[in-house]
Amino acid sequence: MFDRITRDNFVQYDGPKFKVFDHWYNILVDTLNGYLETGTIPTEVLGGVPVTSLPSVYYKFFDDFDRSGASGALTGDWTVTETDGGNTEVLVDLAGGVLRLTNGATDDDSASQVVLSNITCGLAVGKELWFETRVRSTAADVTNLDLSIGLIAAAEDLTAVADNMPANGIVFTKTDAGIGTIFLASSDNGTNKVSGASLKTLVTNTWTRLGFHFDGGATGSARITPYIDGVAGVPLTSATYATDPLLSPSFLVRNGDATTTQILEIDYVLVVVER
Repeated sequence: MFDRITRDNFVQYDGPKFKVFDHWYNILVDTLNGYLETGTIPTEVLGGVPVTSLPSVYYKFFDDFDRSGASGALTGDWTVTETDGGNTEVLVDLAGGVLRLTNGATDDDSASQVVLSNITCGLAVGKELWFETRVRSTAADVTNLDLSIGLIAAAEDLTAVADNMPANGIVFTKTDAGIGTIFLASSDNGTNKVSGASLKTLVTNTWTRLGFHFDGGATGSARITPYIDGVAGVPLTSATYATDPLLSPSFLVRNGDATTTQILEIDYVLVVVER
């Protein structure tokens, strides 16, 4: 890498044609040198998530669900909790890798949950955090689908929790009474703050990107902004997290009618947090 970027790095020609572009060339060189001297390269933003980030500044976890164990089983990085034997959690042969969670059709409240076994992150003052995933339901009836997607304590079991909200964490939640609608919830020792309006109505067999941004505010004044397909929604304000333990990515799907085989497919999950 050049210590500094100069004209000599790019051209050996001093003819008049180059001089026509001197003004714009100098702006480009000054900008690039500014990045080199500060050690900071601006990040592109996709749905609020820094796509490019310096490892010394950000911790990043990403799973594209393209590595499986025997017969497509999840790797040991993820802990699986099931309510009965009719549920499956497998990686399927779709482009880019996809995790598929499936419930049996005949048992009401049959549930599957997967949580990253290794703790990934925590909420802290002055430390921004981003979460993003891409999911879809291929079931014909999404009205009777229960789900919870986000960050929770790795040891928490949501398979029997009616509102699909953790004791501590941040999740997108939907209940079978929600008529297809998804909300964002922030939970602190069982106290929940929930988005005032539905963020998304699920459509069968349609991919949706769900993301949120925690602004690093102190407990009681933090802002958590939802992103649906890259578009920011109304933030949760004055969020508290005083009792939050360290958190891990989590996905829960549950059958709400004892009739429909509910399926949740997950393309990827990404967590980025300031060190």
